[in-house]
Amino acid sequence: MANINVLSGLYNHYLTTYAPKKLRSNKADTDRDSELRKVYNSMIKLNKEAPLSIVNNSEEAVSFAVDMKENAREFKNTISSLSGIGEDELLSRKIAYSSNEDVAEAKFKGSSDGEEARDLTLTVDNLATPQINTTKDMPSKAQINLFPGTYSFDVSIGQSSYEFQFNIAEGDTNEELQNKLARLFNNSNIGLKCEVVKNEEEGTSHLTINSVQTGAPTEAGKELLFTIDDALTSKTKGAVNYLGLDNITTMPDNARYTINGRELSSYSNEFTHDGYEIKLHNTTDNGPITIGLKANVDSIGENIDTFVRSYNSFVASIAKYDNGTAKTNLLLSEFNTIARSYSSDLNSLGLSLTDNGRISMDKNKFSEEIEYIISDQMDTLNNLQRFTGNMLNKADNVSLNPMDYVNQKIVAYKNPGKGEISPYAASQYSGMMFNGYC
Repeated sequence: MANINVLSGLYNHYLTTYAPKKLRSNKADTDRDSELRKVYNSMIKLNKEAPLSIVNNSEEAVSFAVDMKENAREFKNTISSLSGIGEDELLSRKIAYSSNEDVAEAKFKGSSDGEEARDLTLTVDNLATPQINTTKDMPSKAQINLFPGTYSFDVSIGQSSYEFQFNIAEGDTNEELQNKLARLFNNSNIGLKCEVVKNEEEGTSHLTINSVQTGAPTEAGKELLFTIDDALTSKTKGAVNYLGLDNITTMPDNARYTINGRELSSYSNEFTHDGYEIKLHNTTDNGPITIGLKANVDSIGENIDTFVRSYNSFVASIAKYDNGTAKTNLLLSEFNTIARSYSSDLNSLGLSLTDNGRISMDKNKFSEEIEYIISDQMDTLNNLQRFTGNMLNKADNVSLNPMDYVNQKIVAYKNPGKGEISPYAASQYSGMMFNGYC
């Protein structure tokens, strides 16, 4: 049990520290055999040529190495998300627009040339809804009008059935029971969310139980996503009727919409159509809306703006580790050297390098020059794409081996071209994440 607690603590630490902004689906985070083989071969080559060193496993060094690996991967993924398939398609991602984002948002997920994309005329008649049960509104501080004992009820979802058991003690209040059941539902992880809703003025409260799933049930003959009853439960019955747990206030329903005159439906408010990823927010009460691709100049301009913000964020993540345990100056210098070799191209767009290594953007000049550069100065655009490609390669190298930038003692250099492969070198990152837990 102790080991399980340690692993649980480690897992939660890693997720809360690194995962919230990282767990986005991205084509750079692929599990295709060819991509995994490429990463593996790169790591083997790095480990084969790297000198033998005494690893600095101080808390600061560990934090730097893991953080750099994650932030470099995030920077690399951002660049990848702004690009097409080939190296000449960097910064060429097409940007979708919606004429009314209060009704629907759109992202373009097709190819970078956008040839297969067409404007969509969208009318939303109905949003996909979950099933919602709302219990009786009861005096919060009043004692429960049920005998003390062990109660239970059954919850059926799809083909699965679960029995919930709980105790009622002498003097328990309605609100205490509601809080207990809310925790029971939420901790069960069976696809239901429960909340205690209070009316402070009236001194009452009730439960709302929502299905995580939206849309009508897929099983034939079923109208509900879940049912709650205690007719055949194993313990004392009566709680369902007392609270009103089976009171359905919203029936599950599909999203129904029309695209270019064709009536369609889906179980979710998020779906893909003709290369667009569409997320519905509301119905169209004032006529149809349009979803399409922004002009080429707008798409590239937005991609460059996103790249600059991501670049500055990564540089800032490096600079915060100026504590003597890492070669931050070396890493910052390498980034700065690459950027300065393209300074004239950056300056022509209103982009300039600051003393702290970041890229500053003159929004007005950028807006004025971007269309001219895209239409008449393709050399400048090509250089910006090369700059982005160099940053992509650099971020990839840092992601593969951030230990290059940690201060450590070199024990021996390997014989060039004849070095031995170190198959366990990459596993040191796992050890770093375990540091402090074992």
